[in-house]
Parts: sequence; structure tokens; C-alpha cells
Amino acid sequence: MIMKNTIKMFVFNIIACLLLPVSSLGQTYMNGVYVKNGKTVEVDKKVHQFTPTNSSDVLYFSNELIVKVYTNSDFMVNSLFQDVLNKKTTPEKAKLGVHNFAGSLMNGTAVVTYSGGDSNNSSCIISTPMTDLELYKGTFYIKVNESRVLVFVLEGALKSHGDRNRENVVTAGYAVVAVPNDIGILEAKISLGSEKVKQVIIDKLFAEAKEVINLKGTIMFARIDGKLLGILID
Repeated sequence: MIMKNTIKMFVFNIIACLLLPVSSLGQTYMNGVYVKNGKTVEVDKKVHQFTPTNSSDVLYFSNELIVKVYTNSDFMVNSLFQDVLNKKTTPEKAKLGVHNFAGSLMNGTAVVTYSGGDSNNSSCIISTPMTDLELYKGTFYIKVNESRVLVFVLEGALKSHGDRNRENVVTAGYAVVAVPNDIGILEAKISLGSEKVKQVIIDKLFAEAKEVINLKGTIMFARIDGKLLGILID
């Protein structure tokens, strides 16, 4: 059952990528990048997988998404496409427009903060085996295991997508709860809903996420020799 839902999530990601608007004249449509341990990596056609064992992986993406992948987790980056608006050939700060990100957290824990980008046409989707998460601007604590998916909205909002076209917009102070449905009389394979979270839990998770939130603005992206490059700002 979970495998079928996993396949569905990947299909959702592919469709989301195809919906990215065509770049207008003067813009360059190209792969986005992320910075890990000071190194800039292009999100090319292959899947980028992160399964840290000794310490967490922190990924800073060029679409203003930052992800901390905890140890013993399985996070994948499927695609990141962006419009680059720079027209000069000389090196300069990147001017980024519409973007489309698709990733997956199949197991484990991640803290995610996303600034929403500069366009209403942008999208940032993280899939799990039981629900797709369409991120709006905000910070989120995501926990995935075989029995359930919990997504705590620490600030901002997201939209969770389930089977049979069910959707929930979830705001700060609430959590997405997705569990397998083993009641034979119901058509939906996954029970999807949202619940109010105790403030003490939100405060604890927000304190844990503060390390990731504080990374905002610490990396600037520039276009140099036709490529995007992440530059650490002291």
C-alpha cells in the first residue's frame, strides 16, 4: 500500500515540474543549485539522495529553501528548475524568478524553512509516502516512519495533498497527520487530517529549528560564467 502511494507521489512531482511556466524573452531557464559544506552542486537530471549517518546534512538551495536532514533519514532531491533573469555576461548577484522544486522525504526527520520565492507561479513540493506537501512560506518539522507522517507547521502554512484529490491547508500551530487506513469499508488508503498542537511542543520544535532559520541570508547566489554559484556571506 505504501509503495503504491510512493509511486503516486513521484508522479505528482513530475507533473508539478511540467507545469512550470515557459521563460519569457531575456530570461534563462536552468537547473538550480544547492550548497552543502561550502560546495555548490547543480541539481541535474539525476536524483540527489541524502542518507546521513554520523551528522545531519544541511542543504541551502538557490530557491530560498533550506533543509536539515537528520541522521538515519532518507531525503531525495528530484528536480529544481529556475528562471535566471541576469542579462549581463559579467559576474553579478543572481536575479532569480519562477522556480519549481520537487523533493521527497521517505523516512526520518527534516527541518525545512522556505521563503516562498518571488513569484506566485513558483512551487516547492516535498513528497512523503503518505502525503505530498506543497510548501508556502514558513518553517516545518517533518517526521516520517512506516506507521505515520507528522508535519508540524511552526510558522507560515502549507497544503497537504492526499489520495482522491483531498487537500488540507494547514497553518502555524497545527500538524498534518497522515496514517494508513486499514478500515476496509473506506475507499481512501490514507487517512489525512490536521490537528492543533500543544504550544509547549511547538515552542520546543521551534527552538530546535532555530539553527536552520538563522541560516537565512548567509549564502548569496551569483551568476558567474553562465552558472549559479553559492557564496558564503560572513
